[in-house]
Amino acid sequence: MRAIFKNSDHQEQYNRDGFIRYPLLSSKEVSDLLDVYKQLNSGLEGNKFYTSHTSDDVAYKTKVDQAIKEVLVPKLGDIFEDYKPVFAFYLVKSQGSETLDLHLDWQFVDERQHVGFNIWCPLVDVAKENGAIFAVPGSHKHIKILRGYNTPNPMWYVDGKLDEKNIQTLPLKAGEALIFDLRLVHGAWPNTLPQQRIAVGMVAIPQEADILHFWTEKEAREHRDIEVYQMQPEYYMHNHNGQRPPAESLIGKWDDALREQTIADLQKSYTQKPSFIKRLFGALG
Repeated sequence: MRAIFKNSDHQEQYNRDGFIRYPLLSSKEVSDLLDVYKQLNSGLEGNKFYTSHTSDDVAYKTKVDQAIKEVLVPKLGDIFEDYKPVFAFYLVKSQGSETLDLHLDWQFVDERQHVGFNIWCPLVDVAKENGAIFAVPGSHKHIKILRGYNTPNPMWYVDGKLDEKNIQTLPLKAGEALIFDLRLVHGAWPNTLPQQRIAVGMVAIPQEADILHFWTEKEAREHRDIEVYQMQPEYYMHNHNGQRPPAESLIGKWDDALREQTIADLQKSYTQKPSFIKRLFGALG
């Protein structure tokens, strides 16, 4: 697989952990993106936690996407070797939100050939008390399961059950980004403070990669009838969450043999963590 990061130290850290920290935004850029957040009405403010791209308001999502990309896209060339954006969004946690349990983000590329990233950057300082991300370092190296709308989640049996010794909490300063492989096993702590935890996110993939969207009609704990669509970034602004993509974008179905590979490879990853293995693979049988 080709080089990903411009900086060799970043490449080394990514290879080991599946993520890097990066000083992404200036104080003015943080302030400007907070202003955009305050000026736009998402219609989602009643939720303790939400991401802006789940809104059904196309105009709102488009304005958010444009505002964040205007700031973040010019920085991609400083971080990556030839990466491009897919879509951008706000992530907001209010006081009283729950822990976002261990999970895997959707994939947007064929991960047998390419690596996709989430650029996650808080606009306020974050720590465990107000919704910092926690992750299982190195887990990106062992994930081969397909992830998209309604696809199986290999973390079903361990969500919320891991001891803190098995995970790493990743506090960040406002404007400091966590750039992580979409295959990284991660979650986020609840926000227990009065101030909202506001962050921006953007998915980035290699220039040469097609944007793929994986969709299945009914959630099940196995791979069945997973459809593969080839998309343009605008799709994520105009679609309604959960709606089947347009038929003309369908390019095929996905091989369901990857589930067994995922279980075996994850087991290799956690041979030094028997309590994790017992819970995950004992429950899976």
